[in-house]
Amino acid sequence: MKLTKKKFIAGLLTLAIAVTMIGLPLMVGAQVDDTTELTNAQDNLDSFRTASGLGKSDLSTMIGKIVQAILSLLGVVAVLIVLYGGFKWMTASGDETKVDGAKKLIISGVIGLVIVVAAYAIAQFVLDSLITASNNGAGF
Repeated sequence: MKLTKKKFIAGLLTLAIAVTMIGLPLMVGAQVDDTTELTNAQDNLDSFRTASGLGKSDLSTMIGKIVQAILSLLGVVAVLIVLYGGFKWMTASGDETKVDGAKKLIISGVIGLVIVVAAYAIAQFVLDSLITASNNGAGF
């Protein structure tokens, strides 16, 4: 097997990057000798939590934010599928098989969008019910 010059340089570059990524943290050897540095790090972490809105949120709020982010991403994907179906339809040039495929994509995207909106509504209802129940003291 002949090793070309480009492959050799690419391999050497990959090896250099890997050694740097693995070896550099080992060479730095960051150690904390003083507890004041730990306190400063904890203060920095607390200020980050407060600034990001994660500081005083309970579990149900965090789960709600995660569910909302996932459903938002799925909604974007569904809209992109509808747009892609529309693009395929526009570029079908009258070919019936391509138009049928585009129609199926658009229908699938719309169904996906309906499912995402319904899932969002259900998740919002469940999380609101959980928050109301936990605030009223009704627990397990």
